Amino acid sequence: MTDEISPSPELTDDDILKRAEEIKKAQEAKRLEELKKAEEIKKAEEARKAEEAKKAEAQRLAKQKEEEEKKAEAVKEAERIKREEEAKKAEELKKAQALVREDEAKKAEEARKEEEAKRLAKLEAEKELKAQEKEEKPKKKHGGLKAFFIILIILIILAVITVLSATVTITSSDATASYPYDTKYEVWFPIGQEVNACGYKMTALSMNNEMMISVGGVTYKLVSNEIVSINPTKATLTLFWGKLTVMTVQFKVDFKYISNTSDGYAYMKMLISSDKQLPEFLINFFIPKEVKHQPATTF
Repeated sequence: MTDEISPSPELTDDDILKRAEEIKKAQEAKRLEELKKAEEIKKAEEARKAEEAKKAEAQRLAKQKEEEEKKAEAVKEAERIKREEEAKKAEELKKAQALVREDEAKKAEEARKEEEAKRLAKLEAEKELKAQEKEEKPKKKHGGLKAFFIILIILIILAVITVLSATVTITSSDATASYPYDTKYEVWFPIGQEVNACGYKMTALSMNNEMMISVGGVTYKLVSNEIVSINPTKATLTLFWGKLTVMTVQFKVDFKYISNTSDGYAYMKMLISSDKQLPEFLINFFIPKEVKHQPATTF
């Protein structure tokens, strides 16, 4: 005997509409749930981006602050260096002014001594003439001896006047000048003492662990084994206060600083390049007695 399957009851129109409504509601609920999740994801992403933007802004502000602090520090350091340089320049100017005043005082003293020598020479000559007028006429055998002494005194007076009237004028060298003759010396300049060398007032200076040399009011920094060159110069030697020209020499001078000595001297090599061979009597013009020196074979 075979079992029969009973057919499912047929759905009515109302059942179909009801079922469709339930399906529609379920789909709507699912869609709303998906929208809610998408909204939550969107908010989370926006929050994450906002946090990253906040961190980036904080980093930017921190970096900007750091750069501003570095810039302010650099400006402060530049101002400090500028103040130090201005103070150093002021100190150098002060020393240069002192050197100029001292030079002017020395020139005034030299002029005074020159005038005094002239006056004394004149008085001596007048005294001798008066003495001759008061004396009786000497015997014939003594006449030659007295004339000799008179001539000797006159020559001495002329020699004194010649020495006192000797001047050296310093001017710029000719543009076409050449310097085929070299004279080399080792020299020791007394540190801090002004000397007359090569027609200039020169002073070896030691300031702030640095060596310098002032030449005619211009200061040069000295570095060991480096050469300092003085501008080419023309020296004109005259007598009788410029009335008689004896010699003109065009030359240039190079110094090579070596080191300082324990007894307060700056040891240097000195090269004098000239347009003619220098006579011995001119060496004292280039190197005064205050500067120790000896001939050198190399520079």
